[in-house]
Amino acid sequence: MPRVNVLFLDEALSGQKRLLNRAQHIINLPNLKGVRYMLEKSKLEEIKNKLDLKMPGIVYLGSGDFHHFSKLMIEMTRKKPVLVLIDHHSDMFESPGEVITCGSWVRDLVKENKIEKCVIIGLNRKDYEFFRNSEYKKVFFIPEDLPQEVRIYYLMKELSDQDAPVYISIDKDVLSKDYAATNWDQGTMTLEELLEIIEIIARTKRLIGVDICGEWKQATGNYISGMLDKEKILKNEESNLRILDKLIKVW
Repeated sequence: MPRVNVLFLDEALSGQKRLLNRAQHIINLPNLKGVRYMLEKSKLEEIKNKLDLKMPGIVYLGSGDFHHFSKLMIEMTRKKPVLVLIDHHSDMFESPGEVITCGSWVRDLVKENKIEKCVIIGLNRKDYEFFRNSEYKKVFFIPEDLPQEVRIYYLMKELSDQDAPVYISIDKDVLSKDYAATNWDQGTMTLEELLEIIEIIARTKRLIGVDICGEWKQATGNYISGMLDKEKILKNEESNLRILDKLIKVW
């Protein structure tokens, strides 16, 4: 069975008690500075050592602000996998200088030849139109506004010629607001559609790792904002638990 890990880079997961009770390994790094949204490439090895993960298994990363930590997780597998990114955003934009950002980490993996292929499913139409004719032929884009059966057809078509294992990275901003609350603009995918995608991948390909991000960033303020935070946290926790149950079932 895959190991379930929770990475604390801020307090975004602290209110999800049921999820925390399911974790075998909780990694506390709340005082790690300069890593929200981006981090310096020179710090990668130092952070990898602090993470103390031999194999990622299933990792909850917290807010989508830390999605670039997926690059570290993939590198820790010591494999060259196919990346299936289930995300409302491409994370394929160019990063400034010697940093990795939550919007550039996929591009970095492709440029460094650390993945065999990347399939991005659930992508917003704006990013799709921008990148669909890009020079990055290893990346295949499946926009959110296709019917589910068409999205799955293209996904499996792209995976069918690959012998490499699959790493799945999930940003819950791909989900509609009925199933998740994030601090980024969100897509229209239902939780059932997401779970179906996971099951089809896992039943046809070997999984070597999964990470999940897209938690709500808690506000600090009055009683009303605190109650709204609680509702959003519980909504995210329910989706996180459903995703975890599906992964453990099909791994």
